[in-house]
Amino acid sequence: MDVAFIGLGHMGEPMAANLVGAGVRLSVWNRSVPAEERIAALGARVESSARDALRGSPTALLMLANEAAVDHVLERGTVEFRHNVAGRLIVHMGTTSPDFSRGLATEIREVGGRYVEAPVSGSRTPAESGALVGMVAGDSDDVEFVR
Repeated sequence: MDVAFIGLGHMGEPMAANLVGAGVRLSVWNRSVPAEERIAALGARVESSARDALRGSPTALLMLANEAAVDHVLERGTVEFRHNVAGRLIVHMGTTSPDFSRGLATEIREVGGRYVEAPVSGSRTPAESGALVGMVAGDSDDVEFVR
Protein backbone atom coordinates (compact mmCIF):
# COMPACT_ATOMS: atom_id res chain seq x y z
CA MET A 1 0.00 0.00 0.00
CA ASP A 2 1.34 3.45 -0.94
CA VAL A 3 0.46 6.14 1.57
CA ALA A 4 1.54 9.75 1.96
CA PHE A 5 1.96 11.09 5.47
CA ILE A 6 2.04 14.86 5.82
CA GLY A 7 2.88 16.41 9.16
CA LEU A 8 5.70 14.88 11.17
CA GLY A 9 5.28 16.92 14.30
CA HIS A 10 4.96 15.86 17.91
CA MET A 11 2.37 13.19 17.10
CA GLY A 12 2.90 12.63 13.39
CA GLU A 13 6.50 11.48 13.54
CA PRO A 14 5.90 8.47 15.80
CA MET A 15 2.70 7.65 13.89
CA ALA A 16 4.64 7.62 10.61
CA ALA A 17 7.42 5.56 12.18
CA ASN A 18 4.87 2.93 13.23
CA LEU A 19 3.44 2.77 9.72
CA VAL A 20 6.89 2.22 8.21
CA GLY A 21 7.54 -0.43 10.86
CA ALA A 22 4.30 -2.16 9.86
CA GLY A 23 5.48 -2.41 6.27
CA VAL A 24 3.49 0.46 4.74
CA ARG A 25 5.25 2.02 1.73
CA LEU A 26 5.23 5.54 3.07
CA SER A 27 6.14 8.84 1.48
CA VAL A 28 6.41 11.82 3.78
CA TRP A 29 6.56 15.58 3.74
CA ASN A 30 7.09 17.97 6.59
CA ARG A 31 8.02 21.64 6.93
CA SER A 32 11.17 20.78 8.86
CA VAL A 33 13.84 18.52 7.43
CA PRO A 34 15.10 16.75 10.60
CA ALA A 35 11.82 14.86 11.09
CA GLU A 36 11.83 13.85 7.44
CA GLU A 37 15.39 12.56 7.77
CA ARG A 38 14.55 10.47 10.83
CA ILE A 39 11.57 8.82 9.08
CA ALA A 40 13.59 8.36 5.88
CA ALA A 41 16.22 6.50 7.91
CA LEU A 42 13.46 4.01 8.78
CA GLY A 43 12.61 3.48 5.12
CA ALA A 44 10.13 6.19 4.10
CA ARG A 45 10.54 8.19 0.90
CA VAL A 46 10.79 11.96 1.39
CA GLU A 47 8.89 14.14 -1.08
CA SER A 48 10.06 17.62 -2.02
CA SER A 49 6.64 19.20 -1.39
CA ALA A 50 3.24 18.48 0.09
CA ARG A 51 1.87 18.63 -3.45
CA ASP A 52 4.26 15.87 -4.58
CA ALA A 53 3.32 13.74 -1.57
CA LEU A 54 -0.40 14.17 -2.23
CA ARG A 55 -0.19 13.51 -5.94
CA GLY A 56 2.12 10.52 -5.57
CA SER A 57 -0.15 8.37 -3.40
CA PRO A 58 -3.75 7.19 -3.55
CA THR A 59 -4.13 7.78 0.21
CA ALA A 60 -2.87 10.74 2.22
CA LEU A 61 -2.83 10.98 6.00
CA LEU A 62 -2.75 14.54 7.32
CA MET A 63 -1.53 15.11 10.87
CA LEU A 64 -1.44 18.88 10.89
CA ALA A 65 -1.66 21.45 13.67
CA ASN A 66 -4.73 23.40 12.65
CA GLU A 67 -7.25 24.34 9.98
CA ALA A 68 -4.94 26.85 8.32
CA ALA A 69 -2.24 24.20 7.92
CA VAL A 70 -4.72 21.76 6.35
CA ASP A 71 -5.93 24.41 3.90
CA HIS A 72 -2.35 25.38 3.05
CA VAL A 73 -1.17 21.81 2.43
CA LEU A 74 -4.19 20.90 0.32
CA GLU A 75 -4.01 24.28 -1.46
CA ARG A 76 -7.68 24.71 -0.72
CA GLY A 77 -9.21 27.67 -2.50
CA THR A 78 -6.84 27.38 -5.47
CA VAL A 79 -7.02 25.55 -8.79
CA GLU A 80 -4.39 23.10 -7.46
CA PHE A 81 -6.80 21.77 -4.82
CA ARG A 82 -8.61 19.60 -7.37
CA HIS A 83 -5.35 18.08 -8.60
CA ASN A 84 -4.21 17.41 -5.04
CA VAL A 85 -7.33 15.53 -3.90
CA ALA A 86 -9.23 14.17 -6.92
CA GLY A 87 -9.15 10.38 -7.02
CA ARG A 88 -7.49 10.20 -3.60
CA LEU A 89 -8.55 9.30 -0.09
CA ILE A 90 -7.71 12.18 2.25
CA VAL A 91 -7.59 11.18 5.92
CA HIS A 92 -7.62 14.22 8.20
CA MET A 93 -6.27 13.17 11.60
CA GLY A 94 -5.96 16.50 13.36
CA THR A 95 -8.53 18.15 15.57
CA THR A 96 -10.53 20.89 13.88
CA SER A 97 -14.01 22.33 14.20
CA PRO A 98 -16.99 20.32 12.96
CA ASP A 99 -17.88 23.08 10.49
CA PHE A 100 -14.37 23.03 9.03
CA SER A 101 -14.41 19.27 8.64
CA ARG A 102 -17.86 19.21 7.03
CA GLY A 103 -16.87 21.93 4.58
CA LEU A 104 -13.60 20.19 3.74
CA ALA A 105 -15.38 16.88 3.19
CA THR A 106 -17.88 18.53 0.86
CA GLU A 107 -15.20 20.27 -1.19
CA ILE A 108 -13.06 17.14 -1.49
CA ARG A 109 -16.04 15.09 -2.65
CA GLU A 110 -17.13 17.79 -5.11
CA VAL A 111 -13.84 17.44 -7.00
CA GLY A 112 -13.83 13.65 -6.98
CA GLY A 113 -11.88 12.87 -3.83
CA ARG A 114 -12.81 10.82 -0.78
CA TYR A 115 -12.61 11.99 2.83
CA VAL A 116 -12.28 10.37 6.22
CA GLU A 117 -12.12 12.35 9.41
CA ALA A 118 -10.00 10.52 11.96
CA PRO A 119 -8.86 12.76 14.82
CA VAL A 120 -6.71 10.95 17.33
CA SER A 121 -6.85 11.11 21.09
CA GLY A 122 -3.65 10.71 23.03
CA SER A 123 -0.16 12.13 23.31
CA ARG A 124 3.32 11.31 22.05
CA THR A 125 3.82 8.29 24.30
CA PRO A 126 0.71 6.48 23.04
CA ALA A 127 1.66 7.55 19.50
CA GLU A 128 5.08 5.94 19.94
CA SER A 129 3.57 2.70 21.21
CA GLY A 130 0.79 2.59 18.62
CA ALA A 131 -1.90 3.03 21.25
CA LEU A 132 -3.68 6.16 20.03
CA VAL A 133 -7.44 6.15 19.84
CA GLY A 134 -8.84 7.29 16.50
CA MET A 135 -12.41 8.52 16.07
CA VAL A 136 -13.09 7.62 12.46
CA ALA A 137 -15.98 8.93 10.34
CA GLY A 138 -16.75 8.88 6.64
CA ASP A 139 -18.17 6.56 4.00
CA SER A 140 -18.26 3.03 5.37
CA ASP A 141 -15.93 1.54 2.73
CA ASP A 142 -13.37 4.27 3.32
CA VAL A 143 -13.62 3.96 7.09
CA GLU A 144 -13.07 0.20 6.82
CA PHE A 145 -10.04 0.77 4.58
CA VAL A 146 -8.53 3.23 7.06
CA ARG A 147 -9.08 0.84 9.96
